[in-house]
Amino acid sequence: MVLTNLMVFALGIFAIRIGNLRNNFGVLNYGLLIITVLVACRFFDTNIDFIIRGLLFVAIGVGFFAANYLMYRKQQKLKSEDHE
Repeated sequence: MVLTNLMVFALGIFAIRIGNLRNNFGVLNYGLLIITVLVACRFFDTNIDFIIRGLLFVAIGVGFFAANYLMYRKQQKLKSEDHE
């Protein structure tokens, strides 16, 4: 089970990396979604307090926002360099 979790986590990280390198929001969000689903599944297996679960879900949302915002800024910077 641990090996499967590590492989799925590695797949999510790999998808995030590819999305970042290709400046592709779809692939980036796909990788983030893989990791989010993995974390959500672990919530059902463990006995974590509801406050900690809520904070983790908020952190995941902030992570999605930050990743997409940074990708947006990177694309805007690349577009401005292309126009010069």
